[in-house]
Amino acid sequence: MHLSLTPKQKRLLDYLRERITETGIFPSLRQTALDLGISHTAVAQMLKLLETKELIKR
Repeated sequence: MHLSLTPKQKRLLDYLRERITETGIFPSLRQTALDLGISHTAVAQMLKLLETKELIKR
């Protein structure tokens, strides 16, 4: 499977790792969008892609 990530996808993955390490929980879609300054639709699309690449499990 092709695992290369765009800068935005990498930023999201790094953000998720940091938040989960700090809080122990997966951040909400809305909070993620607010923190990263992108739409919740973009977050949802990138999360689906990261799942497809088996980089996250929800």
